[in-house]
Amino acid sequence: MIRRPPRSTLSSSSAASDVYKRQGHDIEIPNYSLLQYRTDYLRKSKGGPFKDFVEFNIGYGMPSETVRAYLSAVYNSVSESSSSLDSLREPKITIRETANNAVIWRLTYVLERPYQLLMVRNAVNLAAYDLQDDFGIQLSTPQLEKLVES
Repeated sequence: MIRRPPRSTLSSSSAASDVYKRQGHDIEIPNYSLLQYRTDYLRKSKGGPFKDFVEFNIGYGMPSETVRAYLSAVYNSVSESSSSLDSLREPKITIRETANNAVIWRLTYVLERPYQLLMVRNAVNLAAYDLQDDFGIQLSTPQLEKLVES
């Protein structure tokens, strides 16, 4: 899908422009016009499925088995309530980074319907928030300072 910029920004005299072929027609759009508008292209890749992920900061000291069970429960909760996820594929749960204050865990899943990407991300975050008490996991930002009264 090509979003056309306002007519006043189209000019054939622009030195920096991109040419797109659409149904046999050349469409010339100046580069500065492309930068004014956000355009997301969501399509199924020829090389494989459409994957997405959500990352969670989970504090140190939590056993990895507990975190894996928690993220699996988050995925199962979303897949039961939404048909946008590919139910035939299992989620991939990995550690992306060990940061200063928390471990960054990544939940990677395959989308059946890429155009519902934001809805699925929201559902994953909501399920993670709802299930955190069941597993004793806190997703809040770690407390870096503590006031000690004497």
